[in-house]
Amino acid sequence: MSSAPPIYDVCVIGSGPAGGVLSKELAEAGAKVALVEAGRTMTAEDFHFHAWPYEFP
Repeated sequence: MSSAPPIYDVCVIGSGPAGGVLSKELAEAGAKVALVEAGRTMTAEDFHFHAWPYEFP
C-alpha cells in the first residue's frame, strides 16, 4: 500500500525576500506550506551582511 502524497494549503514559488517571508508567516499562522525554489542552494557563507563588495579608499 503506497502512502498518499503530501497535501499543502499553499505553494509559494520562489524563496526570494518576499517568498521567504510569506512562507514563514503562513507557516507560523498554521498553514502547511510548500516552498519551491529553482535556484542553487545557498549557505551561510553566501550572505555578507554589513559588508560592501569592494574596499573604500
